[in-house]
Amino acid sequence: MARSLSRSPGSPTLDIPQWNPASFPGMELTGIDLELKGILSGTQGYTLEGGVDATVTLNTTATLSLAYLSTDLVVSIPTQTNLYEHLDGDSNASVDLSNSATNSETLGGSYFPTFTGNGNVTVDLGSVVQYNDQGTGGTVAFLHSPQASAEGKVTYTYSDTIPEPGTFALMGLGLVGLIGFVRRRRDAA
Repeated sequence: MARSLSRSPGSPTLDIPQWNPASFPGMELTGIDLELKGILSGTQGYTLEGGVDATVTLNTTATLSLAYLSTDLVVSIPTQTNLYEHLDGDSNASVDLSNSATNSETLGGSYFPTFTGNGNVTVDLGSVVQYNDQGTGGTVAFLHSPQASAEGKVTYTYSDTIPEPGTFALMGLGLVGLIGFVRRRRDAA
């Protein structure tokens, strides 16, 4: 069973639906996989004035983290660096920051009680967007409108807790064989 999750804009948490055993009678939770996709959007740019030669570097990176219990699932969106050299004076440029990255983690059995029920597990979602801009020559005004958001996915793995009829048949055959072996041995003695 897989469910997709999205963080509402401006919301610092992500609600993860729990695995509800009442919806799956005779099944047992055997695994939880969390996936977090970090999304960077917006623009970054500059305006150059002064009519002199200039070099401008725009550098942006983003990190999103999903904090649950005693561990974090972290997604780092790759750094984008753009270098501009102008020999003609006044100019401007804008960079589309659209980029994303995904990370996932499998949670062990100690998390099963927390993620089992008929509600949600609310986890903290943190995001940091950093930019480092440099410009030499002329008057440089930097423009930033980066936004970080996240999408998540939880996959619950489960299996039958009730043995299949074939399992009972094999156990019965093994028991009959064991009884036959013991009788033969007793008769031979």
